[in-house]
Amino acid sequence: MEKWTIKTDMAKIFRTTFKNYLPQLKE
Repeated sequence: MEKWTIKTDMAKIFRTTFKNYLPQLKE
């Protein structure tokens, strides 16, 4: 179960980074 929690946290961080990175990619 611990692995699942880490995966969820990583997904959240990945989404946040992607959202912040996407606008820069467009410009």
